[in-house]
Amino acid sequence: MPLEEVGELPPFVEIANEVPSFGGFWFNEQDQIVVAVTDLADFERVVGIIPRYLGAHQPTGYVAIQVERSFADLARFRAALRGPAFGRRGVVSLGVKESANRVEVGITDPGVEATVRGLARGLGIPDKALAIAQVPEPRVATHTLENQHPSGAIEGGWEIGSPAGTCTLGFPAVRISDGSYVFVTNSHCTPLQHGLDGGAITQPWGGPTVGWEIKDPPAWSCGGTLCRNADAALISAVQPVQFARIARTVERVFTDISGGDLSINHLNPTFTISSRLNFVWENEVIEKVGKTTGWSSGSVEDTCTDFNIEGWTRLCSDRVDFAIDLGDSGSPVFFWKPDGTAELRGIAFARQGCDFTFCYNDAIISNVHQVELDLGLLSVHGVIARIEGPTVVQPNTNFVWSAVVSGGKAPFTFAWYRDGGLVSTSSTYAGNSEASDFQLRLDVLDALGDASSDTVFVQITTCPPPQISC
Repeated sequence: MPLEEVGELPPFVEIANEVPSFGGFWFNEQDQIVVAVTDLADFERVVGIIPRYLGAHQPTGYVAIQVERSFADLARFRAALRGPAFGRRGVVSLGVKESANRVEVGITDPGVEATVRGLARGLGIPDKALAIAQVPEPRVATHTLENQHPSGAIEGGWEIGSPAGTCTLGFPAVRISDGSYVFVTNSHCTPLQHGLDGGAITQPWGGPTVGWEIKDPPAWSCGGTLCRNADAALISAVQPVQFARIARTVERVFTDISGGDLSINHLNPTFTISSRLNFVWENEVIEKVGKTTGWSSGSVEDTCTDFNIEGWTRLCSDRVDFAIDLGDSGSPVFFWKPDGTAELRGIAFARQGCDFTFCYNDAIISNVHQVELDLGLLSVHGVIARIEGPTVVQPNTNFVWSAVVSGGKAPFTFAWYRDGGLVSTSSTYAGNSEASDFQLRLDVLDALGDASSDTVFVQITTCPPPQISC
């Protein structure tokens, strides 16, 4: 089976296709990235690839570890086991645990362990490649931030409700397909889980209708269970939303047992979503804001794990060690950047709490990639412009530079300046390099009135390409 079809993290799949010995990567306690390879000779090659997938969270360095099994092998083992394992009562999670170099199965009933091991052996999965852990039953986190928004223009983190119960607004967005204002919450926060009911979403205490469900795809049969990529529904915004904003409370807590103060920090009432990263990485610290437990932080425990809850499976989900409780379903999840802004990572949908002898108190989230697989492409932050094109060129030669735009709301207007003079108002600039170095600046304005600029310095060289100096 091609790796692209096994339901794993696309970055890991792409690296594994380039470097077959790749075994995964994760952050350690020193904020380094640990790179697992079956052949240590490939370590530097993998290190050269990883930065293309990282967002705001940059490591302090890289360290190597040699493992027995490649990520590709483990991913295929997991995919083969998905249908048979979830067809057994008591199996609730299934994922590749890169830091342990094994496939990990979470069970709530110890009596099913022997059956799962037998299934694995029948599929040719080595005993040493499989770990089985007894875990609490994951439960959706449904049924201050709890008040109506004072201005009516709500952002991520506030309480919302439907006949299904009380939840949290995930994040406002612009729908790429039609430019409409929308927001995201959980599918199970709507009356018809994994199905379109078109129902209203409201603010609490008799508050106004803030939106109507417009997309919530049906689950499909995937080898003995029903599957969705994410626990997510798309809501059209009929009340104003604060685009690219998440509510900010007065207190950030690190405990996974209880939450913090739900009072809004009126001196700094929101986080600005300034970027996005579609995935999370093991052991990095990320944040969430929810209507019940507020602003809490914790480490990523597992990535791309399937969770079967109340009869349907959320594929390639992530488990995070931060506080979450009833009503926090839909909470926006983000990385808190050094500049104080937020890098959006996904939405929370469930908690794995305490049972009789063990206690996780962890959250389960759907990352942005999984959400968009189900709901379509979304713009979640202000416009960001970047110039794409050569920066070292031959003299008196024609070249093209292109505008790469992310975020914001279409349509966009463009202005290109060469050494301060306007040279183009299209999405590209085609010009002759002439004989002297020059500065090229791009200004982009979106339909919301937000602006972004990028500048490059273009050097003229007479050296034959690809040399820079000769």
